[in-house]
Amino acid sequence: MVDTAKGTVRFAIEVANESGKRVELLFPDGRTHDFAVLDSVGHEVWRWSEGRMFTQGMRNRLLDAHDSTVYDERWEPPAPGRYTLVAQLNSDNYPVRQRVDFALR
Repeated sequence: MVDTAKGTVRFAIEVANESGKRVELLFPDGRTHDFAVLDSVGHEVWRWSEGRMFTQGMRNRLLDAHDSTVYDERWEPPAPGRYTLVAQLNSDNYPVRQRVDFALR
């Protein structure tokens, strides 16, 4: 999800367990997710995790049957233009990566 209202861009990735049993997401460290923004020619202009520190210990997250969790962040865009969001879940056993194009006027 990309929300461009009010001058600040909000990103969210929803991870849903659509199965009938509990699922355990395994993460190699404290970085459960990440967001990157690419400009119109594919150069990375922003990455949420850049300059942040994360725990080095392995983590897990249990998702009950038909449950979901949302990871969301905000970005202050430098200028109007066409961009691509790359959102990812950094799970070892259920990695997810999704791309969404969006424009700012």
